[in-house]
Amino acid sequence: MTKLAIINNITNICENVSSDTIPANEINIQGYTVLDLEQTPVINWIWNKKLNDYEQLESIGNGGIGFIYTNGKLVQVKPAIPVNSEQPTTTGIEEI
Repeated sequence: MTKLAIINNITNICENVSSDTIPANEINIQGYTVLDLEQTPVINWIWNKKLNDYEQLESIGNGGIGFIYTNGKLVQVKPAIPVNSEQPTTTGIEEI
């Protein structure tokens, strides 16, 4: 069984993830690129508590709907900073 990522050729966005017994290179869908998800490099954003920000982590096979296909890789859109992340604290009085 092949895991497939279906990429819109106009937007380069992964619109669907599916599986099939047919290899990705044998599937033709007009207007779409079909990728073997288990062979496609992926860039995910992972929260780094020490940096208090996201950092990119490259792997293979864990892309999904909404990822952007660029330069041969599926790239996750960077998430917003979580609400519960540490925020800088300030003290004192600032004169305006």
